[in-house]
Amino acid sequence: MKKYILLFAVFFHTLMIFAQEEKPTEYPDFTGKTLAIIEKNENWHVLEKATGDLNKDGKDDVAIVIESKEDFIEIRCADCPTSVSKARILLVFLSENDTFKVHTQNNVFIPRSDEGGMSAMIEPDLSIAANQLTISQQYTRSDISYVFELQKGLFMIILSQSNSVHAASGDTESCAFDFTKNEIIITKGNISNEEEAYENGKEGTKEKTTVIKFDKKAKSLSEFGIMYEWEIVKYRYL
Repeated sequence: MKKYILLFAVFFHTLMIFAQEEKPTEYPDFTGKTLAIIEKNENWHVLEKATGDLNKDGKDDVAIVIESKEDFIEIRCADCPTSVSKARILLVFLSENDTFKVHTQNNVFIPRSDEGGMSAMIEPDLSIAANQLTISQQYTRSDISYVFELQKGLFMIILSQSNSVHAASGDTESCAFDFTKNEIIITKGNISNEEEAYENGKEGTKEKTTVIKFDKKAKSLSEFGIMYEWEIVKYRYL
């Protein structure tokens, strides 16, 4: 009897350890922290960085993506299994008395290095121009970019663009999600048509352009979940 009790106790203890290990790792809160402090943080390193004026005060601001040096236990979406990877956090700093302080933090929006499908070790790209922050991601046969602008204290999505090409057919598709007009412009073509036009010195012709209206309100950067989780219209996600 004691043998069975001991085995049960070991089994129960193992389950408890496993359950504890499956609990998602808590993300740190960097809100209000300075860029200098975060760059010296021993648990994170800067993966990507961009500078430029975001709040139209004539001074440079900063956006960075930091990656954890240790593995994080994460559940990336409601239907996703528990995963273990290096976490990536997006931080946007505004200049305040000649010091960069975190204004916006997003813990989940930036894809992890192993979330690129056939693309191994993907990394994001950040740029700041015309008082707008652009966050881009390149995959094997597609890319997507999101453009945010500071409005009433929040970085709001104003535009998103994606491009893709089908490996077998060469069919191409470009989508522009315009939140100033609440419309999606979808342009479909074929890469062979574009190459032929280029060789003839002409501008590439597209086969079809469709405009779809939508009623979704723009989201702020801090509200975004993982990429391609937000359904704008049926079968169209950001």
